[in-house]
Order: sequence, then structure tokens, then C-alpha cells
Amino acid sequence: MKKHVFLTAILMLPLALLAQEPKGNLVNNYSFEVVDGKIKDLGALDELEGWFSTTGKKADVFSKDVKSEIVGAPDNIYGREKPIDGDNFAGAMFYAYKDAMPRSYVSASLKKPLEAGKKYCVTFNVSLSEYSKYAVNNIGAVLSKDNLKQDEEGILKAKPNILHSKNKIYTEQYTWEQVCGVYEAAGGEEYITIGNFMGSKETEYKKMKRPKGFMAQQTNTGYYFIENVTIVPFTTIDDCKCEKEEFVDDMNVVYSRQITGEGDASPTGVITRTKIYFGDRKTALESSAIIALDEVAKLMNENPELKIQLLGHTDNNEAKMAETVVAYQTLSADRVQVVKEYLIEKGVADYRMTTGDMKNMDPVNMGTTDIEISKNRRVEFVVSQ
Repeated sequence: MKKHVFLTAILMLPLALLAQEPKGNLVNNYSFEVVDGKIKDLGALDELEGWFSTTGKKADVFSKDVKSEIVGAPDNIYGREKPIDGDNFAGAMFYAYKDAMPRSYVSASLKKPLEAGKKYCVTFNVSLSEYSKYAVNNIGAVLSKDNLKQDEEGILKAKPNILHSKNKIYTEQYTWEQVCGVYEAAGGEEYITIGNFMGSKETEYKKMKRPKGFMAQQTNTGYYFIENVTIVPFTTIDDCKCEKEEFVDDMNVVYSRQITGEGDASPTGVITRTKIYFGDRKTALESSAIIALDEVAKLMNENPELKIQLLGHTDNNEAKMAETVVAYQTLSADRVQVVKEYLIEKGVADYRMTTGDMKNMDPVNMGTTDIEISKNRRVEFVVSQ
């Protein structure tokens, strides 16, 4: 049985505290309240001011103002949920078993483009519909300069800028869960798109039991309601408090250590001693990893003669799972790619980096505790000139 450590006495914020739009929010019609057309049936997202469906599969709007068993609120064809504020919320298909149904995405134009180098707190809320059989991870947002809209149906392939730090599976059906992250703008981003941008094989899921009181048959999908989307500039990290009411799964320990002044203090020495650690079966960068990578990028940019090889590793448990789960067979290579892409975003040229996929062939710790095992889930650097 999994153990959980409770980090805070407050599991969710009162709705009254969530109902106020943050000052400086750059998302048009952030809570889906302004309707230009009429909400009559599914696929009506484009009837809202500022919002549109990104692919050929249209996203939905649910409203208290509509007397409909299909698109009403709180009760509708997918389940039951109350708006955080106002009368409306959106909905989209984030997953379908064996891709039996097309995905849908929700997009909005921003009030003004994002400014290069400025950091923004990005949040939105999701709630899994009661008639969904699957809860999934990979729920995120893309901030883009160009409109990602495409006419055809299918999975929208893009790299999400906002994901939960552990890329958690969102299972809540009776209340809203917040997706939150910090985004440093490249400059000129004018759109936000929300959805699942990963293929079905790369998406983890959890089978859900149909809640008591809901009589219709579950669908083989992961359909989520969406509410209150915000992008707010900030100056200190305390202004963007994400994931403060989470449970910590003790089966997903992420090792972390601080690089001290001991040892070789040269750029080569510091980079060599830096290790980027990951959660069990995860490729998402932890906050401690981002801090470490920012320092590596800084040193690389200050010393253009340096080149690095990135070596990715898994632990033995992950290697055993890779024998039967295809998605885990490239886990160490995927971790390397995540680190490489982050360094490229920070200005390190691609040609200065090579990669190596070590899998579980070079463990640094042979222990069996969670902490000891977690030390093997890493990306490390070999420096050359």
C-alpha cells in the first residue's frame, strides 16, 4: 500500500477565494463567461469571446443558462460539476483508449503578447468527468507566438510549457484541481492552448470506478472540465505558489543534493559534479533540477570553448518495467532529451552537446531503500574542450 505524507491541512481553496480574477491576468474571457453566439449543443467553444477549438474536433462549453441534459451545468452528458465562478466552464477530450475518439483542445488569444525574459504564473483548473473511465497525466498548456489551429482531427503535437512538476494523473471528480507553473517568455507569445499533447503510449492512466449516484455507462475516455485560466506576470517566486496542497507519494522520491564549494571550483569541475535527478518513471524536471540546469547553462554560455556529453540513467526497477512496457524503454534517453532541450532554450548551442543512453548499466548506488534507488535516476555531464 502506498503511504502518503500530508503537507498541509488545506486540501483545496474555498471557491470564494478562487473566484476573483487575478490582477493583470492576460487571458481573454478567462472563466468562459462572455458568449458571442449561443450554446446549444456540444462543440460550442468557438461561440465564446476569445476562445476557439484548436483542432477539427471541437471542444465544449457547459452553462447554467442552458436548459439541456447535454451541455447544462452542473449536470450534463459527461457528468456533474459546478463552475468555480459565474455560469460557464469548458470541456475537452484529453484521452481515448486506443484513440477510439479524437482529442480536443481549447485555445485563447491573449490580451497582449508576452514580454521576452519576463516570468509569468500560468494556472488553470481541471475536473475529471464522472463518466470517464480513465484519469490521465500529460495535462498541460502551450504558450505560442503562432496560432496552433489545424483543421484536421488528431493529437496536437507540441511541447507543453506548463505541466505538473511530477506530471501527475488528475483524478478528482468532485472538485477542481489546479494545474500551475512558471513560464519565462521568449517574447511575442500571443496564444495559450490547453490539452494533452502526448501520444497515447506516452500517456499514463488510472482506471476509475463510476461514482455512486451516476447511472449512465462509463466511456473509454478521459474527458475533463476546464475552468479559470490565468497568465499573470510576477517578480518573485512567492507570487506564483504552485502545488502547495499536494500529497507526496513516498514511492516517488526524487533525490536532490546541493553542489558545495568543495572540490574543483572551475566551470568544468562544477558542471561535472552537477547531477540532474528524476522521479520514478518520470522525465519532468523538478524545481531543484531547473536551478541546477540554470547554473550549467550560465557556465556554458560564459565558457563557449566547453562541450558536454549528457548521459542518461534509469534505476533497476525502471529497467525491469521496460521489459514489458514499451514507453519505459526510452526513459533514460528521454531524460537526456529533456535536459538538452532545456539547455538549448537557455542559449547553449545544440552542436556543443552530445548524448549517451546508459539505461541502468552504471548505477551509483546499489542500495534498496527509496532514497538509495533514487540516486540512480539521473542525467550527468562529461565536459570536454
